[in-house]
Amino acid sequence: MDNHQTNALDTMNLTDNSQGTSWQLIGLSSALADLTIDIDKSLSIGRSYSNDLVFASAHLSRLHAKIKHINDKQYVQDLGSSTGTFMNGER
Repeated sequence: MDNHQTNALDTMNLTDNSQGTSWQLIGLSSALADLTIDIDKSLSIGRSYSNDLVFASAHLSRLHAKIKHINDKQYVQDLGSSTGTFMNGER
């Protein structure tokens, strides 16, 4: 997987780093420009404080999506969000 973006925000990318040893979630919008998170395990994203990554945005569902880290590969799972989760421009 090369890119992950949520439809409503279009503010994050999930990319493989240059060494290929880990993945990074990188902020793209001006509000998240300084945000880079190394992904080495599965994590959840949404508005609820029960998530690993919490974003206070009405565009995200409480339990929006999950990035699954399985055997050094990343998978994106939409958790039934109302706005959907997009990867490479596809829902």
